[in-house]
Amino acid sequence: MGLFERSNKKYLDEGRWVRRNTVLLPEPEGCTDSDFEPIRQYIGDKRIVWLGENSHGISQNNTLKSKLISYLYTEMNFKVIAFESGLSECYSVNGLKNQLSPEEIMQQSIFSLWRTKETLPLFELIKSTDLSLTGIDFQPSSKVNPLREMLQTQGELEKATIEELNRLAEYSVQWYARIGEFRAKRKRIPKEILAEYEDSKTEKLGNIKQLRSELLSRPRNQVLLVLDRYLENTAVFLNCIALSSREYAKRRDQMMADNLEWLLTVLYPYEKVIVWAHNAHIFKNFKSFTGYRPMGSLVSKRIVEDSYYVGLFMYQGTAALNHGSDYTLIKPRKKSLEDYMNHQEAEVGFIDFSRVEVKPENKWISRRTIILESGSFERLIVPIKQMDGIFFIKNVSPPNYLSISKGK
Repeated sequence: MGLFERSNKKYLDEGRWVRRNTVLLPEPEGCTDSDFEPIRQYIGDKRIVWLGENSHGISQNNTLKSKLISYLYTEMNFKVIAFESGLSECYSVNGLKNQLSPEEIMQQSIFSLWRTKETLPLFELIKSTDLSLTGIDFQPSSKVNPLREMLQTQGELEKATIEELNRLAEYSVQWYARIGEFRAKRKRIPKEILAEYEDSKTEKLGNIKQLRSELLSRPRNQVLLVLDRYLENTAVFLNCIALSSREYAKRRDQMMADNLEWLLTVLYPYEKVIVWAHNAHIFKNFKSFTGYRPMGSLVSKRIVEDSYYVGLFMYQGTAALNHGSDYTLIKPRKKSLEDYMNHQEAEVGFIDFSRVEVKPENKWISRRTIILESGSFERLIVPIKQMDGIFFIKNVSPPNYLSISKGK
């Protein structure tokens, strides 16, 4: 047998392995709890399930993840969902469920790039059940932070303190937008804007210190614990926002990892938690040549061992960028993760890596394999080192946004 024949036989064997080991699911819209039942054995008694996605702008990702979360809540007793969105915004809407519609809960908590028709059923579930929403990001994720309204309903803090906290939230949103405008365009921040920011930041950091000292003198409860954590997050955010994009990304993932650790040990020490974030944030054993490590690789060993990491990938179609415009996915290269997974026969498939014995026909999961980040540029990962399992969707399309503004 010649080299070409051997290579082709190996590739065909790899394709057959994928077909034999993939859990087949219908299109995300048609998925029911029974379709997810085969995945229960792989999650087992893990306390944390990480749900990634290799693009934020995918309708089918939002539908599939929302339906899987419903299954995890109703069938496996997962009670908390931690979004890649602002800590205070996501936590605050829990106290306002009776007053807000599912659309308003979504509008006031998560980043606008997930405010979609496909994600709405998840927020209907949050409103109607004891499924709690929280955030892990230090970035503001809503222009209308519900923190003030939530604190007013609690009746524990004086009006002046609540208003000071609200001014701080508004200040963070204002500068996130002003500096983010240059960061999004990869432009240098003008010196005069930086000077203005640095002058105003000093006062705000002083306010944060004073507020934390004031809150520390009060008896501890969950709301005050969150407020203190929010103030700590805001201080870190204000000190990072004007850094280079590379350094900012490092600090952000470190803060998200710290926040998740805090949520799991302090705020929800006895609950099972779902994490919603980009694949690139959840990789559990990753370090770039620039020293960047995602939050999934920064959490403690105890959390890693108590986690099941799920990535989401797609093959072809159209997706949306963070600002909302559409783009067409490029064709995956042969022997990329997407190419191997495309050997499955259903529209959606799930494959587990955590219990796999590496053999010649599946060796690609244990070696450096190409993936298409956002379906548009290549990177190399060792799949089995970064994820415990993956969902793969053959055909994708952009979300149906419920808000006019999009972005992160």
